[in-house]
Amino acid sequence: RRCTVLLRRQADGVRVEVADGSPRQPVPSVWVSDDAEGGRGLVLLEAVADTWGVGPGPGGGKTVWFECGAGRAPA
Repeated sequence: RRCTVLLRRQADGVRVEVADGSPRQPVPSVWVSDDAEGGRGLVLLEAVADTWGVGPGPGGGKTVWFECGAGRAPA
């Protein structure tokens, strides 16, 4: 699979966008087997990102994006 990754530095942190050609919308997994090779990405994203979302991408695919603050104090 091919994807495009865009990283933007913003005044208050970073924004990362990952675009691919699949129109299938990602869904956070409720439970993932210890042996599974996938299904953890959005769970990790929800844990570390300040905000994230999914929108239409180039060529009929989708773009998953997230933003994280830079230099903020750890929780």
